[in-house]
Amino acid sequence: MTEFLSVSNRFVKLRPVRAIDIAPLYDLLSDPATARTWRFRGEAIDPVNFFAEISHSVLCQFLVSPPSSNEVVGFVQLFNYDSRSQCAHVSAAISPAARSAGVTAAGALGLVLDYGFDTFALRKVYFESSQPEVVSALSRFVEPEGPARREGLLIENAIF
Repeated sequence: MTEFLSVSNRFVKLRPVRAIDIAPLYDLLSDPATARTWRFRGEAIDPVNFFAEISHSVLCQFLVSPPSSNEVVGFVQLFNYDSRSQCAHVSAAISPAARSAGVTAAGALGLVLDYGFDTFALRKVYFESSQPEVVSALSRFVEPEGPARREGLLIENAIF
C-alpha cells in the first residue's frame, strides 16, 4: 500500500488507509446508506478480498475524517487513471451521520481533486453519483464560480 500525505481543510481531513482502518471502512462502504453512492454502486464485496478489490486500478485513495479526529466517516479515490489522456475517475462516499455533522462531500472532493490535479497532472476527471448532494457539491468547481468546465451531463443512460 502506497503512503500518501494527509491533507485537510476546515471541513474534512483526508488521510491514507491503514490496516486498522479496513474494518470500519468495510462497514462504511457496505452500509446500505452509502453502498450505492460510490464506485461499486452497491455491489457486494467479499470481506476477505475487500481491500484488494477497492484498491484495484486506484491512483490514490483516502479516508475522510472530521478535521479534529481520525474517525472513518467517508472515502474518496481517484481510479482508472489513463496516463496517455491524463484522465481519471473520482468516487466518494460520506456517511449520512457525518454529512449531518458538517463533514461535506464538497470538502472531501475538493481536496482529492486538488491533490490529483497537483500531484498527477490530471487533465480531466469523470464523476458519477446517485447522491444529489454529492453531485451538487461538485457544482462549486464548475464555471463560472470554479476552475472546472462541465463537458457533459448524462441522465438515465446505459453504457455497455
